[in-house]
Amino acid sequence: MQNTIRKSILLAQLCDSAFPIGSFAFSNGVESAVENNLIKDKADLKQYARTAVIQALYSDYLAALIAFRAAYGNNYKEILEADNISYIGKLSNESRGMSLKMGRKCSEMATLLFPQNRIVMQWHNDIIEGKCYGCHNISLAIMFRAAGMDEASLFAALEYGTINMVLNAALRIFRVSHIDTQQILKELCALASEDYEKIKELDLQDIQSFAPELDIIASLHEQGTKRMFGN
Repeated sequence: MQNTIRKSILLAQLCDSAFPIGSFAFSNGVESAVENNLIKDKADLKQYARTAVIQALYSDYLAALIAFRAAYGNNYKEILEADNISYIGKLSNESRGMSLKMGRKCSEMATLLFPQNRIVMQWHNDIIEGKCYGCHNISLAIMFRAAGMDEASLFAALEYGTINMVLNAALRIFRVSHIDTQQILKELCALASEDYEKIKELDLQDIQSFAPELDIIASLHEQGTKRMFGN
């Protein structure tokens, strides 16, 4: 029972939007979507968040599960392969920059929380020395493995994090209430188990990323003059 409570509290800590990895500074393109009138109401916001999840499902989420299993089996080479595929699958400079900045901070936090874990320390050193890209999804997978979490918890954290980033950003730039965002969060998170089933048996060669709408929005944000969030 005590171990279950400890893991539950740790999971809450790692999924907290206040966990200091910089996620609060990014909007996943919501800022430009609102500015260009692509998000006009709560229904549009929900669909945008769902699209972000679908894009990540067969790319970042799948790569993270593979890296998590590789960390479990001490297969560091496969972790690097998953990181490489995660990076090159991102078409925009903005999405790459967001992943690398959050990945580096996530790695730093992992070294503070789990300094005795060999893969955590090797991963962080490789990021610093430029031996790997250090994408956020891979750093998170390594940290969750070091924390003794299971891969279902990792998947839940990834999907929750994507949705929450979009909704938290929307609250600051769009006329939507906290009640609305919580309702959207509940409805979208209800699909997480089904999403996990879709990819849990897939492998590295199955990774793909095709959501041109989000890539176009990211390019608009890179060139935009009105910016509250990082790019």
